[in-house]
Amino acid sequence: MEQSILRLRAVFRLPDTASDTQEKRIVARYSRGNVKLQLGRIMTEREYAKQKQRVLAYDFR
Repeated sequence: MEQSILRLRAVFRLPDTASDTQEKRIVARYSRGNVKLQLGRIMTEREYAKQKQRVLAYDFR
């Protein structure tokens, strides 16, 4: 996923750093075929890390 974002940035000469919102808009704008991507329903690396921490902190007893 991240590789595709980097390729898109390189092709369209976009800045290397972007906020989470900008990143989602970029992916949504140039994605084809994947409805979730087109609607911007992706998890950025930071969002994924937060979600992972929430799950790992949960007590499954």
